[in-house]
Amino acid sequence: RPGVVVNCCWSLMTLLMHLGSADPDDRIPSHYLSARLPLLLQTLLQTGLGASAELGRLRTAAFEAMAGIVGTLPEDQLGLLPQLIGFCLEQPQWEQRPDLLPQFSALLQAAYRRLGRVEQPERVLGLVLGRLQQGEAAAEDLLLLLDTLLPLLEPRLIASHLSAMLGPLLGGCGQWS
Repeated sequence: RPGVVVNCCWSLMTLLMHLGSADPDDRIPSHYLSARLPLLLQTLLQTGLGASAELGRLRTAAFEAMAGIVGTLPEDQLGLLPQLIGFCLEQPQWEQRPDLLPQFSALLQAAYRRLGRVEQPERVLGLVLGRLQQGEAAAEDLLLLLDTLLPLLEPRLIASHLSAMLGPLLGGCGQWS
């Protein structure tokens, strides 16, 4: 029953967001469910990845719950973020399941915001810009991810990729002119 699963995802997100803080400057050291967060995130990830396109509502709920949880992780669970980011970036779904790009983009945004830095910035920026230059259908989501990345990147890295960024950015702006 997908409706029950969707409601469970929303309730988990609400519960964990209530225990945590969406403000990255708030340093919540731990909370009652800290020890269970790895299992909760793994369960939500399996739910989201297992949902077919026909069950888009279920997939969306699972990924949004993960993003909400990730955005409010207590300090004792920040070690989960590099693993989660690595998992998202290694996924063959980037190539084989482009319908998942919006969900992975949102999850990566939440993780980078909470972590406050980008590990392997060249790789991440190359992946995002490569997909944008291909005219990716999920360009809106990838541009939001790029927007999250930019303040966390070193200026020299941005400068070295500026021409690759300007094409999709100016092209996107030109769609409305």
